[in-house]
Amino acid sequence: MDFEKLKFQLESRKNDIRKIKLDLDKSFYDIKSNNDIKQLRINSLKASVDNAKRLLKAGGGTREDVEQAELNLKVAQLEKQQLENEINSKQQSMRLQMNEVELAANIQQNDLEVLQKKLQQADITTSRNGVVTLVNKNIGAAVQPGEVLARIADLSSFNVKGTISDQHLDLLKMV
Repeated sequence: MDFEKLKFQLESRKNDIRKIKLDLDKSFYDIKSNNDIKQLRINSLKASVDNAKRLLKAGGGTREDVEQAELNLKVAQLEKQQLENEINSKQQSMRLQMNEVELAANIQQNDLEVLQKKLQQADITTSRNGVVTLVNKNIGAAVQPGEVLARIADLSSFNVKGTISDQHLDLLKMV
């Protein structure tokens, strides 16, 4: 039961890793798209500043229009810089989160392998033929490594010594 539970938890961790990777990809794509949009806005605002300066030289604009266009450009550049910082921060955060989940998955993978090895070793087999002479009767009890669970007698090495009355000698047989 513990083996199946660990197996399920490991699959859950692997799904978490895939989910984090998808979230990272989506977040990165969204932020990159926003960054591209900000760059387009900055380009547009630069053109607006140039237009406001040309209008001021031609006498068709005011100094306030130029200052407002420059201010809008600076705000857009700061927003873009903030977004780029957010991109870096988000990437680092997601990488750390992904590393954490991968580490937990690796630990569970090792635990699962250890438990699987124990389960394989729990199968009781014998390397020789014989007759079972003793069985541990504590059913369901926890056993420690090396504890005797059963004894097997090798019948090929047994000698029987005994006495028998002559009147029962005809009943004696050798197998």
